[in-house]
Amino acid sequence: MFKKLRWEQIQEETKTGHVSYRTPVPGGWLVAVWAPRQDGAAGSPSGGLTFMADPQHDWVVDTFERT
Repeated sequence: MFKKLRWEQIQEETKTGHVSYRTPVPGGWLVAVWAPRQDGAAGSPSGGLTFMADPQHDWVVDTFERT
């Protein structure tokens, strides 16, 4: 059985719509960045996913105001 991932927004959405999220996994964090398609730009929205090693999950994110 797989555990459901619970994503936490870690960056305020930028003017261009980029936003970052993280979720704890064994040994660290999965970090995702979402980049929506820009007005008039060809192609689809895009994003990326990476692993950040942090076995104790010590990474603290400063709070920010969501708009």
